[in-house]
Amino acid sequence: MRQHRCLALSIYLLLLAGCRAPEPEGSRGAPPPAGVPPAAEPEEEMRRENQPDIAAIFRHPMQEPIPGAREPARRTERLMFVCDWTPERPTAERIVADVRLRSGDASRVPTDQELEALRRAGARILHVFNVAMVRAEISTDRIPALIRSWDPIAEWAATVPDPDNFDVELQIFFVDAPRDEDLRAIEALGGRVLGGLGVRGVLYVVAPDAAVPQLARLPRVTNVRAQAMICAEALGVEATPRHNPGPR
Repeated sequence: MRQHRCLALSIYLLLLAGCRAPEPEGSRGAPPPAGVPPAAEPEEEMRRENQPDIAAIFRHPMQEPIPGAREPARRTERLMFVCDWTPERPTAERIVADVRLRSGDASRVPTDQELEALRRAGARILHVFNVAMVRAEISTDRIPALIRSWDPIAEWAATVPDPDNFDVELQIFFVDAPRDEDLRAIEALGGRVLGGLGVRGVLYVVAPDAAVPQLARLPRVTNVRAQAMICAEALGVEATPRHNPGPR
């Protein structure tokens, strides 16, 4: 009996010793050898991977701007004056504007008298279109007097988001309803047909200003003019007249 107890106690001690056996060298609980940094936790490794490489910023510094380099032009919203500024008045004191002169149905270019009237209003002429329209740098306060005075010289004006673009809005009149060959001829000259204006044989077109003389010479075209717009008050209630104050 005593022999059996000794055997059972020996087995128990062996089992207990096996459960508390020391971990092998290099395991998580053992200190690392001298000179070897401790292994990082998995979460720490992930955080390191997500952190930016600060040294790379100094290895590849941000490029310096090239002297004289021109920044890309920022397109701005087109603002128009017919009865008033819409959708809002320009904030700049001076603007570049396309001024559509009064011409009725006539297919013509600006006259010397109109150009001189614009200069008297403080405008600097930048471009004379092949229709009754001028691009000018002018004081924002002078625009209303050109359109809503006792003796207006203009029908509407609009700011120019891209001064290097000389496309012009046109109304092209035909002898009758436009045909497919008319549309192809307009497109061949760089124009884009945006729509028709009723049954009168008129198309609304945007085209390069340089193409206007060729558009006017198309066989079935009778007239080419700048897009016409008029203040609704002119059709009924007349606007309050204001004298042109002239140049300051």
